[in-house]
Amino acid sequence: MLIEIENPMGNYITLKNAPDVINISSFDNEGHVKFEFIPVLKKDTYTISYNDQLVRLVIEEGDDLLVRFSSKKVKESIEINKSKYGFADYILKKNNIAKAFWKDIKGTYSLPIKNYRRKIDSLNREYQNLLKEYNTKNNKSWTDVEQTNITYDYIESFMVYPQEYKFFTKTAATLDSNYLDYEKLLEFNNPDLLASNKYKTVILNYIRLKAGKELNIGRLESIEDFKRLLNKQLMLIDNLIQDKKVKGYFAFKSIADHLKRFGTEGIEDNYTRFLNEANNTSYKNKITDLVERSQVLAKSKQAPDFEFEDTSGNILKLSSFIGKKTYIDVWATWCVPCLKEAIPLAELSNEFTNINFIAISVDENKEVWKAKALEYEKKNPLVKQFTVSGGFKSYFAEKYKVEALPRFILIDEEGKMIDANTLKPSSKRIHRLLSKKPKQHF
Repeated sequence: MLIEIENPMGNYITLKNAPDVINISSFDNEGHVKFEFIPVLKKDTYTISYNDQLVRLVIEEGDDLLVRFSSKKVKESIEINKSKYGFADYILKKNNIAKAFWKDIKGTYSLPIKNYRRKIDSLNREYQNLLKEYNTKNNKSWTDVEQTNITYDYIESFMVYPQEYKFFTKTAATLDSNYLDYEKLLEFNNPDLLASNKYKTVILNYIRLKAGKELNIGRLESIEDFKRLLNKQLMLIDNLIQDKKVKGYFAFKSIADHLKRFGTEGIEDNYTRFLNEANNTSYKNKITDLVERSQVLAKSKQAPDFEFEDTSGNILKLSSFIGKKTYIDVWATWCVPCLKEAIPLAELSNEFTNINFIAISVDENKEVWKAKALEYEKKNPLVKQFTVSGGFKSYFAEKYKVEALPRFILIDEEGKMIDANTLKPSSKRIHRLLSKKPKQHF
């Protein structure tokens, strides 16, 4: 059985056949974990336990299961493909091919375009040959979706090449006839392709890249940059896409992603127009919910108070820090980008002693968090280390819409919101932001 988790959070997942634990396993960065086991009976009930959420499923002898779900709402999003055709085995093999191929990611992206294309073509052939092994007439819909995944994975390889080459080599890539003119291959008006997650990812990233280029925005830092980017994205979606279903999805995703990160400020016209024009009730309900939740965190609103625990087990509240500006770092021990911000955060705390710097962990495992937090406190006691009970399902995470890490929040001396998604410690503009006097923030 292969389990595929969207946006994995935490570290472990358990498979049980009551009362026995069959296996406890960790998953890789892509959210995959495979359980190898022999059913106790020819047909029996098993329980998947993940982040305190339980899902029961019936497994028969000989079943090859592919189980997909979102880490935040397992029961609501779970999708089970049960067959004898090896879907799970196929995905695991494909994942292993990708891991081996991208092992030297720097070396691959640093290749000149001729060599890079030759290498990407070889990866595409491996994927196509693997799919042929599992292709059956009885599963045409699954095969069609997977073919779309492979096609758009290939397109994505060329879409990201120029910026990745520049990132790793510090020079601009020379693009000649070997470079794939991928834009001609993109389809914008086929709603069937929405069944492919890779298709949706590539098209959305293409729209974002194109919007950034047309606006000539380099590094996105300020909320104003992201507002301009959203406006441009929605204009491009209107111009590029005629199919209502496809257009509706990408407009929804663009607005929803912005609302999750930055709230409603300055984009009222965007989401109001969407709510008036959209036909998909589910999309409209989600946008409405995000708008309502965002308004709680709007600038100058009183920051929701919440409790957290320090490394000694003491319970404190956010309100106990009123009197000074407060900069909150939301992190977890398993989040690599979070760990990279630890040194810049420590440097800020030494420079801005008039500001409270607190780090709040959403780790599920309190002991793992405590060990890392004590290490950080020893190196820099000016950054106070705390954790919240419940991780991503905690009151704090719910009220502050913590759905991705790292996350940084800035609150004023009176406990009012300055920015629910503020600049990270390593940002070039963070010093200017933290140096502002209270009235300058509003």
